[in-house]
Amino acid sequence: MEGSLYKFSLERIFELVKDPFWKKLLYAQLPSPVKWDLFQWIMITKENAENMNFSFHFVNGLLVGLTLYKIHSRGNLLTILEILLSMNSDLECLELIDVCDEFVKEEAISNCLGKVLRKSPNLLYFHCGTPFDLKALRNCKKLQHLKLCFCPNQPWYDFLEVKNGCPQQQFCLNSFTVCSYSIRTLQIEDMGCNWRASYPNYVEDLLKILMLCPELTAVGNRERDEIEKHIYRKLGRSSEDLPPSFKLQDCIWQQLLDVEEGTFMRSYAKTVPLRMAVATYPEVEKLSVVMNHEFSLIPLLHLNNLAYLSISYSVPTLNYFSVEIAPTLMSIGHRLKYLNLLAIDNLSINFLRAYLPNLKYLVSHCELCVNPYAEIENFYNLEELTLDSITIPDKTEKSLEILLSKCVNLRSLKLCTDFSRQLTDNRLNKILKSNSFLMLRTVSFNECHLSKKGVRKFIAHAKNLESVHITCKQITAPILKHVIREVNPKIKVNKGRFTNISSKIAFSMR
Repeated sequence: MEGSLYKFSLERIFELVKDPFWKKLLYAQLPSPVKWDLFQWIMITKENAENMNFSFHFVNGLLVGLTLYKIHSRGNLLTILEILLSMNSDLECLELIDVCDEFVKEEAISNCLGKVLRKSPNLLYFHCGTPFDLKALRNCKKLQHLKLCFCPNQPWYDFLEVKNGCPQQQFCLNSFTVCSYSIRTLQIEDMGCNWRASYPNYVEDLLKILMLCPELTAVGNRERDEIEKHIYRKLGRSSEDLPPSFKLQDCIWQQLLDVEEGTFMRSYAKTVPLRMAVATYPEVEKLSVVMNHEFSLIPLLHLNNLAYLSISYSVPTLNYFSVEIAPTLMSIGHRLKYLNLLAIDNLSINFLRAYLPNLKYLVSHCELCVNPYAEIENFYNLEELTLDSITIPDKTEKSLEILLSKCVNLRSLKLCTDFSRQLTDNRLNKILKSNSFLMLRTVSFNECHLSKKGVRKFIAHAKNLESVHITCKQITAPILKHVIREVNPKIKVNKGRFTNISSKIAFSMR
């Protein structure tokens, strides 16, 4: 699409196909390459397109994957969907994300999207932010992942194939999510009214999906706690009501924002009892728990397959880790490969090495502490380390030095601003005596206190570095980039905007 004449021709074609007569006569005769060039031209040059991201993937001349992000023009979206209908495609992945709220409920767009889905029998992954009739997915019998960023105004199981008026089992679906924001917005808009009379009972719908999709391993990552409570009530009615053995491996048991007197407020007392969750899903491999004073982690002892664990706490209290969490981790720590600790005080490095020897990924939002008189062995299995915290006391500096000295096989290292500021030339020299970071591939430091000499030394030791995001208090960005490139010209330096690690990192392994 480089020639100006060709671009002019595309613009004329775009204007012509707006007319129904020319659209039927002209557009249908265009070869697929020209249609696709027209597709790209619309997204790149038309109104609001500069804020819209897109990606696509062809296999043997067929479009198999398409992602559209930040779609803020009704005409663009409708035209793109119409082009998809007429193109040679065999969609396996389709994502329509961050759609403008002003036109997501337009019937023309919903109908056109439905037609696209009906001609995509091999669809495997679908992430959608615009409402449509879920029945359009009934032909997608291979669907594995379904994520909806709107609350369907119909039974949630309507996407399942129906025979003789009964929904059929779907053995391919692995994950199903309806964004919790959609559910909460639904409640707010109809607050004070019987909103369940106008909208489907999503609790019953979710239970039905669980029973009809036996291969489901992930049901949303933002379910409301009343969904699980309803499931437990259902399970307790009689033996014939029992669903098949759930294969759920990825669940988040936590309370969400509840509505009370027109305001959002946390309701930690309504958290689903963990023992009930464990009893229902004994095969869970990935679990996120939001703690409160009434919570106990003892039920986790019965999860023999647990490998990925995230623990956060509503209000941190002194010594909460050692009193409530440590005893459980002492028993199950050898099974864990991923651990995310949020809003928990005083994470002991000695404890990590002693009781979590097989840990590969650690995300910590805690203050580090260490027993300087106890010998600590190297963390040979740890591959990815992310350290974040809101406030870091002075005692953490020595702890950081010891931890980085022992993580000899790290492939990824991310330090938030508070931790990065403790990284000086002197401390780096001490760390490099024990750990040369030979395995390191990616690193993120924000506002570290390294000099040019310190940066050179670090890059020279980490010979396999591929990507760095570094900002230094003492070095400007252009000089820093030049210093890094002097040592290793192949490294990608600060590609994309540097963002500090948030203390609200979501726990997700999908």
